[in-house]
Amino acid sequence: MPKSLSPSVRRQIIEYDPLAIDGISVSKFCHRLGITRPSFYNIRRRFLHEGNTALNPRSSAPINPVRIFDTQTTEIVLRIRARLKKEGWDNGPKSIWFTGIDTGEFAETIP
Repeated sequence: MPKSLSPSVRRQIIEYDPLAIDGISVSKFCHRLGITRPSFYNIRRRFLHEGNTALNPRSSAPINPVRIFDTQTTEIVLRIRARLKKEGWDNGPKSIWFTGIDTGEFAETIP
């Protein structure tokens, strides 16, 4: 996973003026900061649209939270897990899922 840019680097990107008389090119500026040109332009574009919130990275939390199933589905999953463990099989999520489908224990909702 790529490392997020620090607020100080983001501030430098926002304050950089490519049209300054004695300024350096965008490519050289990016090279000095150790960033890519697309990252440079993404931060600049985000600053234009969102203002100072561009100084901080966006949240990396998932957009959709983890689904919560009813107690019946939870009981089925736990029963399959215990049975697989007792029989000496792998009792991880994929094994539970395939076993539940093969045996037909997941009738309506398939977690």
